[in-house]
Amino acid sequence: MLLYRSLLFMILALPFSGNTATINGSVVDQSDQPVKKATILLLSESISSVSKVETAGDGNFSFTNIEPGVYTVIVLHYGFVPWARENINVENDQQATLDIALVPADDKNFVIKYMKPRRDDLDSFASALDTLKEPHFCSNTVISQEYESYRFLYLRSFHQPVLIHLKYDTDTASVIIKELEGEDYSKFGSLSEVAEIDLRKRWSQNGTPAELHQNMLDNISKEAQELFWEQPFKIDAGIIGLDGATWTIEGVKNGKCHVVTRWSPEKGTPIRAFADTLIHYSGKRLYYDEVY
Repeated sequence: MLLYRSLLFMILALPFSGNTATINGSVVDQSDQPVKKATILLLSESISSVSKVETAGDGNFSFTNIEPGVYTVIVLHYGFVPWARENINVENDQQATLDIALVPADDKNFVIKYMKPRRDDLDSFASALDTLKEPHFCSNTVISQEYESYRFLYLRSFHQPVLIHLKYDTDTASVIIKELEGEDYSKFGSLSEVAEIDLRKRWSQNGTPAELHQNMLDNISKEAQELFWEQPFKIDAGIIGLDGATWTIEGVKNGKCHVVTRWSPEKGTPIRAFADTLIHYSGKRLYYDEVY
């Protein structure tokens, strides 16, 4: 659900030269204080192009020398309700100015409590999991397991789909990594990589004392409790059709199964942070331009 507050949209004729336009504005919080480092997305009408900037220390942002046309502006910042404005029309040598006030995510109109996904929601990932030769999310096979585990399904628009599965109990701890061929999140190729890492063995080889291994696993459980288990399955920010990536994590512990999915979460947000932990323990090398 999107909340809109205090939006001012003006089209001003400016003495520009050339066939270009500008969209700029400012972002403040509920106390009219500037919001810095908010992510501003600019989408063309056909979503054929997406540009991104961050607000400066004074909360201001600007997209200059853009093609005249119709755009959507989306504002994202952790702790605030996502903001969006569609059908922003800028013509030749014109400027659109937006004054944007963000609403806190804990606003009474934006409280999303813990919820379980429906079976249809879980089955929407079936095609990718089948190709990866993995059981479906929260299936009986998964729930009946006796170890704690977290499966991270990373579906990206421009790079190969990846699955990272961390599982452990008092005796064993391992990470399974799978990758598919192809670079389209909707068309999956065959398995191109399958690897399994014994974490306790790797830690021993790196010189970590055996008595610390369980502490490291306990820290993962603690991080999961803080960042994953109480997150809602999905926060619908009304952002559909953008190029990006779907970050989906399934957790299983003591017969309880939960799945959380996000579209291209920002750095520092809970699911992004926990997924980064799973990537770290897997040892999977992802270049900076592959993570979005």
